[in-house]
Amino acid sequence: MIITNLVDSQNIKNRIESALFVSEKPLSIEYLSKLLKEEERVVLRLVIELQQEYSHRGIRLRQVAGGFEMVSSDDSFEVVSHISKKVAEQPSKSLLETVTIVAYHQPVTRKFIQDTREVKDPDYGIQRSLNKGLIKETEAGYITTEKFLEFFGINDLKELPPLEVDKTEVSGI
Repeated sequence: MIITNLVDSQNIKNRIESALFVSEKPLSIEYLSKLLKEEERVVLRLVIELQQEYSHRGIRLRQVAGGFEMVSSDDSFEVVSHISKKVAEQPSKSLLETVTIVAYHQPVTRKFIQDTREVKDPDYGIQRSLNKGLIKETEAGYITTEKFLEFFGINDLKELPPLEVDKTEVSGI
């Protein structure tokens, strides 16, 4: 009976691994358990086992945006960046400034982004961020999306580093 359970566990783990490998977005424990028709606690335990197994390899299992995804390890970045355009793509300064403002102050208006970035026209950064799916517009203003979390490799906004204040601006107040 123990052997059957070990075989069953390995089979489930193999299916989890395959699902994560082919998915283009992070998969939640809830989604995986429904997909595999297994209890969430079983799926979570096996995902954690997979994380440990991958911890010293070129591929890692990362928890991000409320789910799990397979990513290349930091050590492999240089090799992978030559192969994958997605990895090598660097976001523009206007996009980074825009999503940073939105992430730390959401929901925000176009005017808030314009004033904070100190630019006449913030539309390019806003439009690029919208096109990439990193932010979305709501009635209250712009907010970040799950794709933002995925793009920056964080599980939720609480993982953002503390916002640094420019001390030269503060001293002039």
